[in-house]
Amino acid sequence: MSAISPEQSIAVRKIIQSLEVFRTIDQDMPVGAIIGFLLIAQGETADGGINVTEMAHKGDFALSTASRHMNYLNKKDRRGNAGHELITDPRDPMDDRRKILKLTGQGRRVISQLTSTIEG
Repeated sequence: MSAISPEQSIAVRKIIQSLEVFRTIDQDMPVGAIIGFLLIAQGETADGGINVTEMAHKGDFALSTASRHMNYLNKKDRRGNAGHELITDPRDPMDDRRKILKLTGQGRRVISQLTSTIEG
């Protein structure tokens, strides 16, 4: 078996550095929550964003798991403990039953850190 290429080594270093950004937020952050956060960031538009059902579908999560990840990233987790305030979930003005998942200012700062890490 051969060693990884220099290009692969650089890519692996950037992945590790990106994961370190999340570890500074919570050393035990679940991978699913990281994926959920990135899906929310990717789905956010000027007009809105994705809802928890779309996050579950895109992340291949059970709806209950996606909801747990959403709460973990939000102000409070499912037990009422402090969350990480990386996202917010305002009600959709067109459908009060639907919550739109969007990044908070802190969530945008995390995306900026990740972008700098990957591009640097």
